Parts: sequence; C-alpha cells; structure tokens
Amino acid sequence: MRMPIMAAAAALLTSACNTADIRAQAVQQRSQYAVMAAERIDEACASFGFKPGTDAFATCRMVQAEKQAEEQRRWAAAAAAQTEQLRRQNCYAAALNSLYSQNSVANALRDVACMP
Repeated sequence: MRMPIMAAAAALLTSACNTADIRAQAVQQRSQYAVMAAERIDEACASFGFKPGTDAFATCRMVQAEKQAEEQRRWAAAAAAQTEQLRRQNCYAAALNSLYSQNSVANALRDVACMP
C-alpha cells in the first residue's frame, strides 16, 4: 500500500518540477521576444522614413508598440483559453482514470492536484 502512495507523490512532484521548468523557459522566451519586438519596431519606423532620435520616430515607436501590445493581448487571451481547456480535459481524464483504477489513495492525490 505504501509504494503506490509514494509513486503518486513522486508523480505529483515531477509534474510540479516540469511546470516550474516550463515557466522558466516561458520567462526567458518572453524576454527574447521583447528584444526582438523592439528591434522590429525600430526597423518598421525606419522603413517609414522616420529618423532615429526625432520626435516623429519616438511617436512612431509608441504607435507601433501599442499595436504590438494589442496583438499580444489577443494572442495571450487565446492562449489562456486554450490552456484552460487543456487543464479541464486533463482533470476530466484524471477523474475518469480514477474510476477504473484500483488504488483509491493514489487517485485522491492525483485528482486533488488538478482541482481548481
């Protein structure tokens, strides 16, 4: 009886560690994206004929940054909706799995981990 509980606890711990790794990668990717986005904004404003260091260039950067931020908000909302849908599917799958499994303690540990 003790072994399945430890296996379930190890699975939960592994899942939490994997989640932390994914979050760290996401932070790093966001930082890289921000640098690339700033470069693209500068390139776009230069292609419109604005000279760096002028008020017109600064205004162009603000307008382009706002457009990019709006696009990013739309993308983030869509990603959040998809993530929530996947979380629910995983929770439902865990609940269905527990109906067919023999070990109720392991099931309880697993199911509690995904409840909102």
